[in-house]
Amino acid sequence: MKAILFDFDGTIADTIPVLTEAVNLTLAELGYPGHQTVKGFINHGARELMRRALPAKLQGDESLLDRAFALYEQNYRKIYLHSNKTYAGIPEVLAAIRPHAKIGILSNKPDEMTQGLAKHLFPGGMIDAAVGYEEGKPGKPDPYLAKKVAAQLGVPLSDCLLVGDSDVDVETAQNTGMAFVGAGWGFLGVKALYAAGADRVAPTPGDLWDEIEKFIK
Repeated sequence: MKAILFDFDGTIADTIPVLTEAVNLTLAELGYPGHQTVKGFINHGARELMRRALPAKLQGDESLLDRAFALYEQNYRKIYLHSNKTYAGIPEVLAAIRPHAKIGILSNKPDEMTQGLAKHLFPGGMIDAAVGYEEGKPGKPDPYLAKKVAAQLGVPLSDCLLVGDSDVDVETAQNTGMAFVGAGWGFLGVKALYAAGADRVAPTPGDLWDEIEKFIK
């Protein structure tokens, strides 16, 4: 059996409002101004998100970043389940995949929150495995997380297709030999995904099944 792996932020759900809220709560506690959106800061893990959110002249201060990251994790843990809706069409795509392939989530979001959101948004057990960033371990685009979720699913990486919305996801697929389909409805957009090296991009979740069906046949 094959497996379809999904990135989370910008692929399954628009989590930007809650991420922005958590970042701004953290910045306020530290005495720094917030941001209208953190859209341009994401996809490289929560620690890098917090680094990019800090004032530019302070982004190299690792001691400050340690403190900011710890505060961010506390704040995000309190509100992350406020992300309570998937993109329109995603549940239908997952239901179509279910009889034919296993389904996993592969995210640079902290592992606790990745698993929590998977259970929150898909309480019926639609997701077979979900993995997120572990402190001290490499995140995407390193192969570590992809290998971990593939092992949990019992599917070789060569039989996995990754659906993601960022250049980091494109690079993850390239680094692991997985097939890839870009989530054109996500944060980067169709043109930027092609520019990042994607061979195939689905403009909307409704277009995604056609690409997945080719892979699982």
